[in-house]
Amino acid sequence: MIQIYTKMSAGEAREALVRLAADRSRATGKIGGHTFRLHPKPRRHGVPVTLYGRMAADADGTVVSAWPFPRWVMILWFPICVWFCLQFVRAGVWFSIFGLVAFIVGFCVETRRSYDLLRQTYAA
Repeated sequence: MIQIYTKMSAGEAREALVRLAADRSRATGKIGGHTFRLHPKPRRHGVPVTLYGRMAADADGTVVSAWPFPRWVMILWFPICVWFCLQFVRAGVWFSIFGLVAFIVGFCVETRRSYDLLRQTYAA
């Protein structure tokens, strides 16, 4: 989870996020009230990440909180892929563990990139 403290008002912080999602070159998403769901564009072979978040007014500005979640397809696809590897390819368990580690590392990298995108959006 990340928390970004900005000197923008809640309305300005919301508008900055709306501009980011409307541009569609770096991210897409839905913004409703003080909550948002942001889908940053992953790199070519990156793991898709969804950022859920909310904006709250603070004494000096606005606090933007966001937390990552992998796309549901990735969560559902992994057990199917493991089963396929074990049944048909006769791959060892180490191969499935390697796939899980690769997924986790890719998710961490894309989450870091998504956090950097939010930091750039709210840079003062």
